[in-house]
Amino acid sequence: MPLSDRRLASPTDALPTADEADAPVARKRAKTAESAGKKTKPVVRTADKLAKLGLKSDIDLVLHLPMRYEDETSLTPIGELIPGDIAQTEGVVFDNEIAYRPRRQLLVKIHDDAGDELTLRFLNFYGS
Repeated sequence: MPLSDRRLASPTDALPTADEADAPVARKRAKTAESAGKKTKPVVRTADKLAKLGLKSDIDLVLHLPMRYEDETSLTPIGELIPGDIAQTEGVVFDNEIAYRPRRQLLVKIHDDAGDELTLRFLNFYGS
């Protein structure tokens, strides 16, 4: 089922074109743009942008994943974490402190149900 034009229409689609607008006003705007040395951009519609990404139907839009998509649906226990790997874990905060070594850091310690501990170090944080 193709996407309907009504949903893909941008707010600029409803505006009249230069031919439909008052001719003197359109000529004055064209002269102003030419004198300023500006190039006018063609109007790119949302449907054209989606088609450029290969999204032509509703199901294409639903199944589209962004380029930097990270799956955050699986939790890794703290004991199975690998240094340098990206993972999501869950735990209970049992200690936090602001340490000065050599710059200000927020150190947060968490533990999970198995009793494994993890120390998180935040270099950029708000002290409030």
